Amino acid sequence: MRKIFATVSEDTNILDDTVSTDVASVLMAANYDRTMVLYNGDEDKWLDSGLFARVFPALPGSINWAHKTIVGPSADNLTSSQRTNALAKNANVYVSRGGLSVTEFGTMASGRYADVRRGVDWLQSEMETEVYQRLISLDKVEYTDAGIAKIVEVLGKVLKTAITNKFVAASPDIYDGKPFLISAPRTSEVSATDKANRFLPNVTFSCTLAGAINRVQVNGVVSL
Repeated sequence: MRKIFATVSEDTNILDDTVSTDVASVLMAANYDRTMVLYNGDEDKWLDSGLFARVFPALPGSINWAHKTIVGPSADNLTSSQRTNALAKNANVYVSRGGLSVTEFGTMASGRYADVRRGVDWLQSEMETEVYQRLISLDKVEYTDAGIAKIVEVLGKVLKTAITNKFVAASPDIYDGKPFLISAPRTSEVSATDKANRFLPNVTFSCTLAGAINRVQVNGVVSL
């Protein structure tokens, strides 16, 4: 089971760049890729649970966990240094921006964005499910090039859904005019041992994350 955990803390040491024993610093040092730390001065309002409730109804990979308003918790009035220090520890903060209370910036303790973590988990789960469904829904998937193509077909189906969900980039020029690449061996390239064991090795895919924009820099000149 692949899981994600989030915790909220009102420990002000998270906001201090001279402290390295707070929970955010410790988890960042441990490179925790499935744990999220959120700083909030009112931890009893469950900012972590509120964020989960906000993002989980959306399709995996389709929603950015940054810039989200959460019902219940109050935004913190942080100084620029405090905010910078917390973010530098891969902690998330809940602050006021443009009159709205919003999350910044939706990362795990490792620094990986949470929407990417969840999206990759979904992609793996869907591929496992679709491949297994193909194996059990047909009387037989023959060990031929045509049979291997049936496996490739369902992997492509999942990747197309990932594009629809805005998790995978739809740019057609990444892989020779295609948004993703799936590679599988021909039967002539598979060893006799693998064929005898009915095991298909070396099926791979490549795709590019659609990503998300969190910050924007605009430069301009206004002239008379």
